[in-house]
Amino acid sequence: MFGAALDVGIVALALPMHQYRRELKEHFFVILVPSVALAVGSLFAYPAACYAIGIGAERSLSMASRSLTVALAIPAAENLGGDVGAAAAVAVMSGILGVLVGQRMLNWMRVPKEDYITRGITLGANSSAIITALLLQSDPRAAAMSSLSMSLLGTITVSLTSVPPVVAAIKSLVV
Repeated sequence: MFGAALDVGIVALALPMHQYRRELKEHFFVILVPSVALAVGSLFAYPAACYAIGIGAERSLSMASRSLTVALAIPAAENLGGDVGAAAAVAVMSGILGVLVGQRMLNWMRVPKEDYITRGITLGANSSAIITALLLQSDPRAAAMSSLSMSLLGTITVSLTSVPPVVAAIKSLVV
């Protein structure tokens, strides 16, 4: 039953992407560049910062997948040799915090509500599916940007964690 509900949820997130496909094509590179930057930054900055403040190596490596959905955070953490449970918990917490404070922070930074591109990319890349589901109600165009942003970020991150020299470089930051 839960599997069927998940399938419905995935289709629901894909509908705005189909509806706004022309805008997604038009802004693809605007979505791709921050997704690549955030993926690379997360992979190298989070583990190093966490390890520097005293978090163990295995859990520090799990923090690299903070911005991903749980379905992608787990393989990324496994590829890095991180704690899968911590990766899942941090991914869920990141999504919930994004819903609670993400839009307020964008308002505080004076990002206009009409700027669906910035809002969708920022919220999707940082809070993944949970914020995308919320955006479906308030701004479907931002939800489309968010869906593509979180998908690209997840794909790039898992791809990079599948490359042995990249994994070795990341692991060298926490030993």
